[in-house]
Amino acid sequence: MFKQSASGLVNGGVLPPTTTAINQQVLSPDGKSLVLAQQGLALLGEQIVPAGSALASVAFTTGIDGTYSQYWVEFDGVVPSVAGPLEALLIAGGVAQSTGYLQHMATQVASAASYVGVIPTSYILCAQSVGIGSSDTASGLLTLFNPATTGKVKDFLVEATASSSAGTVMTSTSGSGCWVSNAPTTGVQFQMSSGYITAGNFRLYGVRNQ
Repeated sequence: MFKQSASGLVNGGVLPPTTTAINQQVLSPDGKSLVLAQQGLALLGEQIVPAGSALASVAFTTGIDGTYSQYWVEFDGVVPSVAGPLEALLIAGGVAQSTGYLQHMATQVASAASYVGVIPTSYILCAQSVGIGSSDTASGLLTLFNPATTGKVKDFLVEATASSSAGTVMTSTSGSGCWVSNAPTTGVQFQMSSGYITAGNFRLYGVRNQ
């Protein structure tokens, strides 16, 4: 995949061989960008954490600006070193923000009859109860609405699933909230509540303005 510039082209507007610009998207030879363009998405960044890694955090420090009204951050196959929640922090002024979040996340174990409300204020809850069994993982989507605007709070949505106890327990996480700040958001950082991220895929998309 070739890196996309703000204009939608690469290398200062010169397309590499076998690539084509359609709807201001850069198409890679495998056609991935064509599919994304048809869906109104632009892949802005991708971070692959190989199995066996030990990362304190995974962050997108560029790519979020005023170009798009929505940004999707997809995560899948996330595995921690210590069982617990997957968290996200918005980045503003080059700093990962750990205060000022208002949210209500509903979490539910697959076998339970009711939801449990979780309302953290120091991070965005992206997935609850991520296990460390050989088949445990977490996957989901964090949506950011107009994160680069000033003068307004920064709204977000979360939909995710996580497994634990060697894949025998599934916990869903869904909800919404906002970061109470007028400052523009320029990035997002993922981390576990404790320990490290040992595997996972993280992708940042811009959603086409309508």
